[in-house]
Amino acid sequence: MIPPAFDYAAPTALSEAVALLGQNPEAKILAGGVPHGSLVKLLESFIADEEGHNASLQHLIVTARPDLYKNRVFYFVAPSPKFRLVTAAINLAPRTLSGWVLFAGAIEENTILTSQCYRQAGDKVDRLFAEVYMLHAQDEARHCKFDALLAEWLIADQTGWRKHVNAKVLELIFITYFDPSWGFDRPIQQLAADFPELRGRELAMIRRSQEAHAPATASILIDGAVAPLTSKNAERYDILAAAVRHLISTKPH
Repeated sequence: MIPPAFDYAAPTALSEAVALLGQNPEAKILAGGVPHGSLVKLLESFIADEEGHNASLQHLIVTARPDLYKNRVFYFVAPSPKFRLVTAAINLAPRTLSGWVLFAGAIEENTILTSQCYRQAGDKVDRLFAEVYMLHAQDEARHCKFDALLAEWLIADQTGWRKHVNAKVLELIFITYFDPSWGFDRPIQQLAADFPELRGRELAMIRRSQEAHAPATASILIDGAVAPLTSKNAERYDILAAAVRHLISTKPH
């Protein structure tokens, strides 16, 4: 659930949004009632937010581990060829292969959930990391509304073969993103490098991590209890409901 403290102004007309921005140029506006013709401005705002997130998070990790990030953007993240192939196809035809919208929404809802975990952890986690993540989550709350508008624009009117294609796109992007064959090696290897007492146990730790994160756990992000907005949108646009139900039905118990 999106915490009430993360709510932003929600004008019902473009003129009202302009007036709010006139009062406060830095205001962040939800656009639940703004016509689709204004989506360009919303997307520009969306992109500006994400660029700000990238810059702040990059500064954070460089500050935390300059030995790892001083001369590189990524260190631990190395997506699998399958995931790169799926995202490359989506980049080529984002309007046709629009199932990505629900994936993006699920990831953003999960960010909000993670920020709440940081808050609950208190002094057990680094304070600066927690503060940055909480600020990040505030933007993600309104991004969830943007994702809903994008879904209405890109998905709602699709019929025929596009429905079936997008059901498969949604399923593929979840499964390839959460494929346990990638994502664990480098963090665990670095953990062993930082804590010598773990050396020699890396392969066993990687194997246990992979077993605990089977592909079916991708369904967690579209479970109504974790990502209620995404789950609701997936059911609303029945073009994707079959893929969602399949992922949820394969979730380990």
